[in-house]
Amino acid sequence: MIKITGGKYRGRNLKFTLNKELRPTTSFFRQWIFNVLQNHLNYDDLIILDLFSGSGVVGIEFLSRGASKVTFIDQDRNTNLMLSQFLKEIGETSSKVLTGDVLKFIETNDLNDFNIIFFDPPYKTDFLYQVLEILNKKNLKSGMLLIFETSAKSEIDFTGFKVLKEKSSGTTKMVILEKL
Repeated sequence: MIKITGGKYRGRNLKFTLNKELRPTTSFFRQWIFNVLQNHLNYDDLIILDLFSGSGVVGIEFLSRGASKVTFIDQDRNTNLMLSQFLKEIGETSSKVLTGDVLKFIETNDLNDFNIIFFDPPYKTDFLYQVLEILNKKNLKSGMLLIFETSAKSEIDFTGFKVLKEKSSGTTKMVILEKL
């Protein structure tokens, strides 16, 4: 089970059938994200895009703290069904759970309605680099935040973005960027 760490859903458990592919963001990094962000923004009225959402725990943490809407995208139907069920249980009806190809979604959609894009692609793929490349080519609004989780060993080109904060622990690195 995955426990929500803050906000109105604090202490609630997300019940997921974990598999090798699902690697939920740890409570350590979720708390770190929100400690950093509390100095940069007000959560009210935020619209979040959660790519490679898996359990959706980061998007739910945003909802718990007052974000108005989260769009979750992952290719795994079973995980999305569990996430949809949890959102229904807690009464979060403004958010959407989409099943599909993340890269295709970000290539073909205007992303400027979102204030924050969070993504946590599988570590042993090049999805991180593909997402960053696509996002860097898009005309994203200045000030948009990108938050991503990756392997601590990843070497990343941050062209077009300002690094607000970066944290590594064990095999994981979390980075918060701002679009210039």
